[in-house]
Order: sequence, then C-alpha cells, then structure tokens
Amino acid sequence: MPDLINFDLVKLVKVTLHYADEANGIDETKDFLFKKGAQEAKWEFTYKDKSKQVYEWRASYFMVDGSVKNIEPGNTSEKTIVLPETPARRR
Repeated sequence: MPDLINFDLVKLVKVTLHYADEANGIDETKDFLFKKGAQEAKWEFTYKDKSKQVYEWRASYFMVDGSVKNIEPGNTSEKTIVLPETPARRR
C-alpha cells in the first residue's frame, strides 16, 4: 500500500515479494512498481501448505534527486504491507 509515500521526493518504488515452499514445489517472485497516482497492487496465489504463509519482501525507493534508498529484505506473513514514506538508510 503506497499511501504514505511522499511522491514529491520519491520518483518510483519497486517492491519485490518472494514466496518459497520447496516441499510443494512453489517458488514465486513478483515485482510491483509504484509511482505518483498508483493504486494498491495485489499478489495472489494458492498456498498448498496453510502453515507456511511467510514470504520475503524488499523495497527500493528511487528518489527524485537520483539516489536510491533500500529497505533490507524482511520476512512477514502480513496480508498488507504498508510502505513507509522513505526508508531511514541509504544504500
């Protein structure tokens, strides 16, 4: 959900989601791009093992000034990721 992003400072945000369940042969990755005026995006697929709902996510913020700020990869089982205005660290 890109609602908190200040698009006066951020040109584009790329969010990468990755889910793996080796036992069931699932390895899914999807990228989402958000820019000013972008709507929410949904990533949907069917879990084969309902006890394995943790996925990895990361985000790269491409700033208006040309710099790139990254959110380090993290794991979550949340159904909604609320993206912060900008990440605290530069990479």
